[in-house]
Amino acid sequence: YLWGKSLPEQKLHVYLSLWEKLYQNAEIRSQLLHPDYQIFDTYEGRRTIGLQAGVRQAGYRPDGSYQNGTNFKENSTTAERFADAYHRMETGTNRFQWADHLAPEECEKLQDLIRKMKMGGSRLIVFLPPFPHEIYEYMRNSEHYRNYLEEFEEFTEELCRTEGVTFYDFSDMAWFGSSDDEALDGFHGSDKAYGRILLFMKNNEILGDYINEDSILNFIGENAAAEQ
Repeated sequence: YLWGKSLPEQKLHVYLSLWEKLYQNAEIRSQLLHPDYQIFDTYEGRRTIGLQAGVRQAGYRPDGSYQNGTNFKENSTTAERFADAYHRMETGTNRFQWADHLAPEECEKLQDLIRKMKMGGSRLIVFLPPFPHEIYEYMRNSEHYRNYLEEFEEFTEELCRTEGVTFYDFSDMAWFGSSDDEALDGFHGSDKAYGRILLFMKNNEILGDYINEDSILNFIGENAAAEQ
């Protein structure tokens, strides 16, 4: 990330660097230009698609999910992976803006969205996505986030209760048995962390029939063995 730069400036920098790598590396060019090219990342051995895949073994998989590729391996320690999040929290920037209370108009937007989806016949599950335990604890103890986090979690839970919508709070990865080693960075869980979240939902009446517990346990076990 380019600290202090706008999102368009960051994106421009990323894609220019990708095209530079493409220009410098004939092997990558031949892979991308070949009609049957396949690129497999070194972390999980999954096939990925696109320019990010060719340069960084990242990008979108055939099923639409995203593979982080070499980023996870290159930033091998939690200190390295969390450094960017700490910078954002210390400066109150880039998705980590400081706040001490909820904005009523934003609460109304969430309420309206839930009601409209229910009226349209959607079956809803609302959940708060995970932060690594270290990052979550930092925010819970920070004057810049503490009150906001508490209000947000309580408001969302109460809203879902009132609307009759299933709610899960996965804000802290430790709550569902995931260690900080399973975080991609300071605010994204890995596939392994999200596998644990799905296991937590295995008895949910909406999702239960679609969750293959054995497959997820096998995936988590394979990753755990590979990391040891």
